Amino acid sequence: MDTTRRGVTLGRVEWDRAFEIGIPLVDEQHHRLIDLINRLSDVLNGDAPDEAEIEHIVAGLIDYVGYHFSAEEELMDRFAVADAAIHKRQHQNFTKRVTAMRQETATDPKAMTDLAIFLQNWLISHVLTTDKRLGQQVAAKVGR
Repeated sequence: MDTTRRGVTLGRVEWDRAFEIGIPLVDEQHHRLIDLINRLSDVLNGDAPDEAEIEHIVAGLIDYVGYHFSAEEELMDRFAVADAAIHKRQHQNFTKRVTAMRQETATDPKAMTDLAIFLQNWLISHVLTTDKRLGQQVAAKVGR
């Protein structure tokens, strides 16, 4: 299966302290998500990407995202953060979009590259904006 577009090489997301939101559990989960996305990019960048390995990585990534979103949403509820509904809606929209993109890969193998790019961009943007606000709101509630 040809899972790449000619001339497209997926970059890697390098962990940076700028991604830390000040909640160690969430920071560890974000780091793990970056590792999983990088693993997918590495496989897609290979000379002969293995379809079974790609599917295994994507399935694991989607499962872990669900676990991570549940953990964040539990924190939102526990600390009654102001924009929890908006944040949860972003999680729901992400899940719907990834599900749709994953279905596209069944008929268009090159869509996997689009999925990997989307995952990278969305995670970086979401962590640096929405999740940063979550960290700030939780810190304010616990007096840090």
